[in-house]
Amino acid sequence: VDPTRTAPPGPCAKCGAALRPETDVMDTWATSSMTPQINAHWGEPGDLSSRLYPMSLRPQAHDIIRTWAFCEGQGEGGFCFQPQPGVYDEATFRKLDYVVFRAGQLGLRLMLPLANNWNDFGGMTQYLAWCGSSAGHDDFYRNACAKNLYKAYVQHLLTRVNTYTGIAYRDDPTIMVWELANEPRCESDPTGETLLAWVEEMAAFVKSIDPNHLVATGEEGWYTAKGTDWRHNGSKGADFLRNSQSAAIDVASFHLYPQAYGLDETGTLAWIDEHLADAHQLGGKPVVLGEFGWRVPRQVFGDFSTGRETWGV
Repeated sequence: VDPTRTAPPGPCAKCGAALRPETDVMDTWATSSMTPQINAHWGEPGDLSSRLYPMSLRPQAHDIIRTWAFCEGQGEGGFCFQPQPGVYDEATFRKLDYVVFRAGQLGLRLMLPLANNWNDFGGMTQYLAWCGSSAGHDDFYRNACAKNLYKAYVQHLLTRVNTYTGIAYRDDPTIMVWELANEPRCESDPTGETLLAWVEEMAAFVKSIDPNHLVATGEEGWYTAKGTDWRHNGSKGADFLRNSQSAAIDVASFHLYPQAYGLDETGTLAWIDEHLADAHQLGGKPVVLGEFGWRVPRQVFGDFSTGRETWGV
């Protein structure tokens, strides 16, 4: 059903009000790499992921996959893109090569974040540890050594030639969006200026290597001076509006975890509407809800862990 074209059969059966179609519809489905893995019981008894993933994504109508293109330090199972500063593990990169190759065969498109705000798989604090910084997480956005290591990794990834396709990553149409980082924040600077400066510098750097692909921040959608609540008052040191206005940013990004954000159903829909409206004010830049998570009781998913989330839209 296309709500921009197909009229509803009648008014709302509950309240009698006329139904208003949603006009901000992206003609595709996007999902996180976690969603199909969870559905395939990844890492659990009866794991079907090796048989189903990623081949089952197209029948599920998943057109765009957002999955990690970062790992610093120890990693998982002996695999990590950058186990040491400036050292790139070929075996790990070959796994990403295959993901890109298979996605292309299946007609899928990829969104690839280039770093992680969080400590999972290394993250920004690993860069700072390598650089000998003890100034805290937010020094990642200021520290010259950390920025140079990040740029070197980005340069290596974007210019890498896929061992399965023979195509450089920067030339591969299977990749749709580069995200500068997963959920970047700079809470020590509530003005958002520190993160904004980093976004502008790194987005321009990505474009200098790869002018053809879309670039997004990968942020959660916080604001700095749009209200008094913590989502809008700069507490996270990120400003969705100004970051998305950056010249080298092509796609606006936000995330949504209603329970974690303290949002009820009305607030959840308002959060989506707010970012859609702001994106229209940014000259019509597309906006992507990159992560959505709703915590559910254990019994809903049987033997799945309590509170496990599916990160997809």
